[in-house]
Amino acid sequence: MTGRLAVAVAAISLLATSSTEADPRKLEGQYWVGSKTILDAPRGEKKDRVYLSLTGKTARDVYEGMSAKPVRSACDEAAWVKRAGDLECTRSSAADVTCSLAITLDRGRTATGSVC
Repeated sequence: MTGRLAVAVAAISLLATSSTEADPRKLEGQYWVGSKTILDAPRGEKKDRVYLSLTGKTARDVYEGMSAKPVRSACDEAAWVKRAGDLECTRSSAADVTCSLAITLDRGRTATGSVC
């Protein structure tokens, strides 16, 4: 793991820890390495970013910790979305929250990590 990637993952871990619970917890979610085109990438497109998808308590903690006002999702009328830069968290029910983010592997910068 590159230094910047490690810092980004650590930052997400800190976001997922509420102020009253200072003990680090395991992240819930998935990751994968992919290319800039999230769906149906052209053959041979360079896999240059890591996509992070947070779920469960991790995603709920991040969603609740975000200061952004929730807005209706363009993808699902029943869902609410909060955004902070490229970090996007979607709540479709009290228990169903997902957060997504991508980090480029060449420069360690954030990028959009989801599509409808």
